[in-house]
Amino acid sequence: MRTYRLRIYISLIMGGDEEIIQSLATLGEDRGAVVQYLTGGDVMKVGKLSITCLYPGKDDVPTDVNGESQVLKMDYGDCHMLFTGDMGEREEKLLLEKNKDPLLSEVNVLKTAHHGSKYSSSESFLDAVSPVWAVISYGQGNSYGHPHKEVLERFDVRSVTVFGTGMNGAVRLETDGTRIRFSTFVDGTRNHGYNVKKEKE
Repeated sequence: MRTYRLRIYISLIMGGDEEIIQSLATLGEDRGAVVQYLTGGDVMKVGKLSITCLYPGKDDVPTDVNGESQVLKMDYGDCHMLFTGDMGEREEKLLLEKNKDPLLSEVNVLKTAHHGSKYSSSESFLDAVSPVWAVISYGQGNSYGHPHKEVLERFDVRSVTVFGTGMNGAVRLETDGTRIRFSTFVDGTRNHGYNVKKEKE
């Protein structure tokens, strides 16, 4: 039987929470986990699955904790998903300036930044990434008002199918590298199935 060691990936760029992050690294190492520090350009591969760290790079200087969020791109066949953490509009702009190649334009699934905050998911960013589907992680009735109405309108104008944890519960994505299938805790596979007709142009 094959065994796997837990891996903890930490951003190489750390700000005000450096002491907490170092404590996390020490805690992981004490329990046998492999701790790795990531920076822009680093790539992790497991079989056909590839995960690339796009941001922050060694030269990036985030202005706040949210700006330190790692941005990761997952590739598995024709499934390309972008994880954006809590990045804001400033970091989105930096990301677009750094990645003027197909890395972003081929993304078809977007994990929406900052729980759908109006200070993220800018129009220019969504136009550049042009996702087919978006997943928003938020708690129903949260005090921040996430996801913001403006963000939902931006998705609607671009005909992006949105799955939100506040309404749908846990969102699950499955792919064989060709087709992408979504299911949710609340309504299972109803109306989701394999999305073979919704492809990027």
